[in-house]
Amino acid sequence: MLLFLYLEEVFGLIKSLWEHQIGLKNYVHARYKKQPSSNVLCISPTGSGKSTIAAIIAQKFKNTLIISHRIELINQMRIEFEKHNVKNYLITTPSKALCVFHKYFDSLIIDEAQRSCALTYKNLAFRFRNKMILGLTATPVRTDGKLLGKIYDYFIEGPQIPDLQEIGVLSRTVDLCFPFNIDISDVPISKITYDYEPDYLAHKMRNVKLYGEVIKEFKKNSLNRKNITYCVNIKHAMDMTEYYRNHGLNAVCVSSYTSFKDRMEIYKDFVASKIQILVNCMIYTEGINVPDVSSITSLRPTHSLGLHYQINGRGIRHFPGKKNCLLIDHSGNIQRHGSISDRRDWKYEIKNKKLQKKIIYGEESDNPKKRNIRYKIYEAVDLDYYVNPKRKMDASMAMRIIVETNNNSKTIEEICNQYGYTLDSFILFINKNKGYNKYYSK
Repeated sequence: MLLFLYLEEVFGLIKSLWEHQIGLKNYVHARYKKQPSSNVLCISPTGSGKSTIAAIIAQKFKNTLIISHRIELINQMRIEFEKHNVKNYLITTPSKALCVFHKYFDSLIIDEAQRSCALTYKNLAFRFRNKMILGLTATPVRTDGKLLGKIYDYFIEGPQIPDLQEIGVLSRTVDLCFPFNIDISDVPISKITYDYEPDYLAHKMRNVKLYGEVIKEFKKNSLNRKNITYCVNIKHAMDMTEYYRNHGLNAVCVSSYTSFKDRMEIYKDFVASKIQILVNCMIYTEGINVPDVSSITSLRPTHSLGLHYQINGRGIRHFPGKKNCLLIDHSGNIQRHGSISDRRDWKYEIKNKKLQKKIIYGEESDNPKKRNIRYKIYEAVDLDYYVNPKRKMDASMAMRIIVETNNNSKTIEEICNQYGYTLDSFILFINKNKGYNKYYSK
């Protein structure tokens, strides 16, 4: 029964377009009509139907190249494009797209566009200069500090997670935050990702006492729920899977060691509810579409705000009869970054230039219970960084500033101002979070 409902959801047998999808399509088309060769980033939450948004936008394009970095995402995108009768398109991976005859295409659509700063994506963007480029993302922020504002000219943001929860598009969340008593202050920080080094972090997180707490809380709160558990690395995921099984729970581990064929079989069994718990590490953080997942267990501490949203966003998709999703946090991420159901001002996360902001209100809905849907458009202009004295420092930015200060001749105040923060906001964060002092060498 669940498989049938899921197929109905995927193939659109009962689902029509949501209001926010139509609104984003209209604003993107209006922007391209005004400036046909501009690069536009469309920001919409996990579970809001970005594949559908891409398909209905592409209906007006002549020949479209779509890139996505995983086969699951490619298949999901292809289903939506076929469903909406989009013609003359090609969906492939970024590396294969470099071998395509680009002059045939008039537009480029980039899925999971937070990856646009990678070299392969930049090469593609260069080849599509003076053509239409559309990026789609739920999290327009990168922990490594690379700037999406250097790739995109305009940022069109649709309703946020709390807006879509209020009108029933997304499931509501219940945050279950448990004490995180493992000392990870001595775990090294990668100079490439600005996040914890996975092997060192996994050594800390492979803790039998923590495993016991996970099992206890799972049996108490999620025994009748479909769950995805996120771990640090493969050994950590295998340990957690074995611990689940030893306590009579139906769990399967998926990692980069799992063959593509086995991964697809496991995915199908999980969709069909033959598997209750899917344990993974960095495999199903993006694009997985299993709407009846109603429990997420996080065992992966991170400084990345984007990863925090991607992990917990796997459980907020709408599904018939689903009341809420439990976000079971054994990693301290909700304490670091806040709840994904909180309102987030993404314009401060797109750190390249000062952003001019224009707020546009959507048309009123016929349903009085639905609030007006709000859209925002940001335009990057050639001005200096804007230092906001009221802006609060978060964990990922604090770590980025610390690493850059330790490896840079600039003062810490200059680096804070470079990212739009005051020195006082950094000092306030450090005073509240004493563990960060160990990383700061100056």
